[in-house]
Amino acid sequence: MSKTLIRYLAYDRCLQKQGIKYTWQDLQKAANQDLEVRDYQAIGKTQFFGDIKDLKAPPYLAPIETYKEGGQSYYRYSNPNYSFRKQELTGAEAEQVRSALMALSRFKGMPQFEWVQEMIPKIEQTFKLGERNDEIIGFEQNVDLKEGYRLFRSIIQCDSIQESIEDQIQILHQQSDH
Repeated sequence: MSKTLIRYLAYDRCLQKQGIKYTWQDLQKAANQDLEVRDYQAIGKTQFFGDIKDLKAPPYLAPIETYKEGGQSYYRYSNPNYSFRKQELTGAEAEQVRSALMALSRFKGMPQFEWVQEMIPKIEQTFKLGERNDEIIGFEQNVDLKEGYRLFRSIIQCDSIQESIEDQIQILHQQSDH
């Protein structure tokens, strides 16, 4: 997990708690504790304020507000139902996830990738990516493999014969032109 994501998740966890008042120092401390657990360097005041600015901007548009009480400034989400984790994917992000899932689905039927097939529907549901396309080719065992192979070989042979005939016709045309 990236250092930035660790910090953002720490802020999110705190800002969701509407009944607790968090100063910038409290939020910075929460982020630094989460970073320390993963052996990352702590952040300073400048990084904290940069993070808050970035969270308020696209693509997050976090509704972070600052309010004063008793001479002290506190932070919270203006929308109590907001969470950084609940944000839906942008169209571009969804397309990237779909492309990755499509690439992963090509390994269907291979024993070492069974976990992929279990994860794909969960990922699609989590990110609300809609229905999956039907598979085109799978690597599963096929009891009719010999018959299927024979048919496949026949198709290939037909294509080869057609190419051979086309080549012969081309040669004949070239000879007749000379």
